[in-house]
Amino acid sequence: MLQISYEVFGGAFALSLVGIWLINRMRSRRRMKSARASSAANSTEEQLGGDTEHRVLMYLMSQRTDTILAALANTIEQERQKLGAIVRKPSISHRIDPSLSAAASDCRPRTDQILAMTQRGVAIPSIARHLEMNEDEVAMVIRLDGAQAA
Repeated sequence: MLQISYEVFGGAFALSLVGIWLINRMRSRRRMKSARASSAANSTEEQLGGDTEHRVLMYLMSQRTDTILAALANTIEQERQKLGAIVRKPSISHRIDPSLSAAASDCRPRTDQILAMTQRGVAIPSIARHLEMNEDEVAMVIRLDGAQAA
């Protein structure tokens, strides 16, 4: 009888050890799963945080770029208007930009000389040599005058 009680006690003790081992094993698996889930959640949060930061930076950069492009377009439009005023009426160039009046005053007498010589029948190469200019420049002045007359 004592023998049977030792066997029963031994069996119960072995079963309890196996049960404790299984419980510890299940707990460790749960901890590992929760650790994986929390690290995945943390990495997802980090990715989302980085993604949000990236989007904010991209938005700020696009805003800055748009501001610069708008200022550049404004400057181009102002310069285009100045140029249009000078082309339509060359005499007002000194009012818009004083540095242009010197260039305009230098060009106008040459243009008048070229046109006067052309009306007298002087050939383009002779005009170019006399005024120390390129033949293409002389021809261009003559063509522009013809285009204005038409």
